[in-house]
Amino acid sequence: MNLTGEPKLYTNKNNKQYMNVDGEFADVGVSIGGRVTEVKLNSLTWTALPPGGNLPNRKAISIQNRDALELEIKVNYNVPNPLPSGYVGMAVDYLGERYYKIGTVVLYAKSISGEPTINVEEIA
Repeated sequence: MNLTGEPKLYTNKNNKQYMNVDGEFADVGVSIGGRVTEVKLNSLTWTALPPGGNLPNRKAISIQNRDALELEIKVNYNVPNPLPSGYVGMAVDYLGERYYKIGTVVLYAKSISGEPTINVEEIA
C-alpha cells in the first residue's frame, strides 16, 4: 500500500513529536485466506505439518490435538539433516492447541503412541 502526502508517526504524546515516514507499507493481517488439514501422526516418525507443504504466504499456524494421545511439536533445527529420533518437543495434550506466528518454517509432530489425528490450521 502506498501512502500519499507526508505521513507522520506520532512518537511522543506529551511533547507532540512526530517522525516522517515513507516507502512501502504492507498489511500484516489475514489477506488471502486459510485452510485446515487433518493430519494422522504416529509414534515412529516425525511428520511435517502439514505434510503436503505450507500454504503460500502463510503468516500463522495452529495445531489442535483432538485425540486422547499426547503429541510433541518441534522445528527441524538441523536442516537439511533429518530430525533426531526420540520424543522431545513441545507437548500438546488432549484437546490442547499450540499457536505460532510463523512464516515458511516447517514444524513437525509425533505422537507418544498410536496414531492420533490432529487439525492443522494455516492463515495467510
